Amino acid sequence: MGYGMMPAIVSGYYAAKYSVEALEKGDYEALKKYEIEMRKRFNRRMNYAFRRIFESLDNKDLDMLIKMANELEDRTDVDDLMNHPSIPGLFHALNVFFENLPGSGRLLAKGFKGVFSF
Repeated sequence: MGYGMMPAIVSGYYAAKYSVEALEKGDYEALKKYEIEMRKRFNRRMNYAFRRIFESLDNKDLDMLIKMANELEDRTDVDDLMNHPSIPGLFHALNVFFENLPGSGRLLAKGFKGVFSF
């Protein structure tokens, strides 16, 4: 994945989320939440880490990541989990991770290697 793809995907997700919220409520002030969310989610360190992680993944890894994300979404409200971390939500995420071993372990190792290799 090229530089900028991960931020583009994440920002597109939140743009859609807050646009739908603004339309449903008829309150376009809700769009300000998008800017707040982007400032919270992205800073130089995070961008660098995301870029390095995603550059280290191949198509097989990305397929595994999407599979795991879909499984997590089936078990819990991911938006709520991201905004309000909880012990049950953490257990759902860990269950998905452990159920997908060894592939998920390979993703974790490649991600760490991508961030910490120079």
